Amino acid sequence: MLYERGYHAMSMDDVAAQMDLTKATLYHYFHSKEDLVSECLTFVGNEVNERLAKLAGETAGESPTNRLRALLHEQLTILLLDYPEAGRLFVQPLDWPAGQRQLVRKLRDEHDRFFRDVIADGIESGEFRDIDSTIVRHCIHGAVNYVPVWAQSRRRGDLTAISDQVVDHLLKLVR
Repeated sequence: MLYERGYHAMSMDDVAAQMDLTKATLYHYFHSKEDLVSECLTFVGNEVNERLAKLAGETAGESPTNRLRALLHEQLTILLLDYPEAGRLFVQPLDWPAGQRQLVRKLRDEHDRFFRDVIADGIESGEFRDIDSTIVRHCIHGAVNYVPVWAQSRRRGDLTAISDQVVDHLLKLVR
């Protein structure tokens, strides 16, 4: 609902109805719409960041290309299969109230660190050509975050093939 309508158009009445709860029950767990949205953002953001952190640890001894490939595949799996509605919540610009804007920025900075680190390692090792790491990172995130928009009508098997192709093309930016 948050994804479909946006923050300002979503109401606690709508959420309660969607979840088949009374509004009183919803307010028992979340004192306000801001609390509910913050919990949702925190849950999804932490889940994504924990998955990327685990993957970064598992691939630490591999080449920057293999590490970036793994991160990109995981990010696309998250966006295409696991949390397709959530990706849009962390992309700018959003019309969030100040508290949610700060939370999104914090979670996004944690997320970006994994990509920043592997791109920097690739540049330092000479595996990635002389690139502007900030521009390349933004290009990668822009491309990855847009995949759910154009791939939304595909079947699950097609999404895996699309993910492979997107990753292969994005790696050409750095090598």
